[in-house]
Amino acid sequence: MAADPDGVWIGTAGGGLYRFAGSQLQILNQQNVGLPSDNINKLATGPDGALWIGTDLGLARLADGSLTSVKELTERAVESLAVTGNGEVWAGVDSDGIFYSDGTAWTQLTLADRLPSPRIAALLAADDASGSAVWLGGEQGGVMRFHRQGE
Repeated sequence: MAADPDGVWIGTAGGGLYRFAGSQLQILNQQNVGLPSDNINKLATGPDGALWIGTDLGLARLADGSLTSVKELTERAVESLAVTGNGEVWAGVDSDGIFYSDGTAWTQLTLADRLPSPRIAALLAADDASGSAVWLGGEQGGVMRFHRQGE
């Protein structure tokens, strides 16, 4: 689930994405909006109001009624997801580490980059006065913190 000022987003296992706002329920799925899959694993909202949708077959961004799939993550199961206050998107995929984007390009981090585990089961964006930080939790144990200084 994810919330924004107007309502709640609900991801389902096979039924797509539901939007509950006011007293209305809207259903978004592969057929009517082109989601990568109707199996929604993770949801996160960005500071720009966009909804990031992690599925078992990729990542998509929904903003202003338009859905855009992230080609770098096509066919990859998104297992964890976080968006920082400055708009960086972090996605744990399959058992293949992390992908993150600052809005210009996607970068992959793996065990070679000293991740605690090949499978990142938990992500938490924790911004503070000194900048953006993301905590990563490995499925097989271990925690790591990435910190970017404030601009």
